[in-house]
Amino acid sequence: MKTAATFIAAALAASALVADESKIVTEKVRAGNNATIVDGIAAKVDGDAITIGEVLKEVRRDPVLHLPGAGGADIKRMYRQTLENMIDRKLILRDAEEQKLQMQDWVVDNRIREIVKDNFKGDFSALRAAIDNAGILYDSWKRTIRDDLIVQSMQYQMVARNVIVSPSAMRAEFAANTDKYAVSNSFDVSVILLGEADGKSAAERAAEAVKRLDGGEDFAAVAKAMSADSHAQEGGAWKNVQPADTFKPEIVEALDALGVGGRSAPVELHGWVTIIRKDAEHVGTRRTFTEAYEDIKNNVRISEAKRLHKEWMERLRDRSYIVIYEMPGL
Repeated sequence: MKTAATFIAAALAASALVADESKIVTEKVRAGNNATIVDGIAAKVDGDAITIGEVLKEVRRDPVLHLPGAGGADIKRMYRQTLENMIDRKLILRDAEEQKLQMQDWVVDNRIREIVKDNFKGDFSALRAAIDNAGILYDSWKRTIRDDLIVQSMQYQMVARNVIVSPSAMRAEFAANTDKYAVSNSFDVSVILLGEADGKSAAERAAEAVKRLDGGEDFAAVAKAMSADSHAQEGGAWKNVQPADTFKPEIVEALDALGVGGRSAPVELHGWVTIIRKDAEHVGTRRTFTEAYEDIKNNVRISEAKRLHKEWMERLRDRSYIVIYEMPGL
């Protein structure tokens, strides 16, 4: 598998950085198939480099990468999103510097004390040991904490405190999305969740479960005997659930295809196999504006915050010169 990183030959990099300083530009530079590793630069923001190693270090912190079945598409997506976030972070920190935003030492120290309390049971030496084991200098780690606080402060000043949730915006949101504010149908379902056990793979155990079910054995009995699901001792029964809020999308899709009483084929997901049966459906109802008020308000607030943040980032990018180095296929 190719590493999800971007490289470019030095000559191409040099030519790409030549620009008319009277123009504000964002460019993506793509290397040829024969490009070689030269400087490990992922991007430059007004000449300030973000290295491939820095991006990959952040990518590796994403728990999605460590899920069974995570592949090249996941790595590519995470790499690109992480790089964009790191570019935004540099722009925000520079904006803070231009606005002469200061972060007092006592604020940083208080944040570090919170981290020690919440994650290291109040043991500062345990924090230092963890930082040392990660190969990070303490002063560098502390600067990162300071930068985190500066970014949070800037986001509050530029976005959060400027969010206005107007009655007209709420009414417009409700009128445009009435279905979203309906109470969704709920279901009673039964689940058999199978993993590797007794020297058999999950797929082999699923085939065994299907054979027992096809032979007329009760679903609940098979669930009690074989399932690792949290409701196994209740015969795998889940009552009055909204699938999208409860199960993985692949399970929801399988359930959507079933009529009441129907049973799915085995669904393989991250090394586990699920068999699901739709036992009953309870029809939902539409909520009035008043009943859905808090949900509408929250959605408008989130939408407005996203709009303000997007506009802020566009302003910062519009006055910056950004070059992103890419390899074929990324």
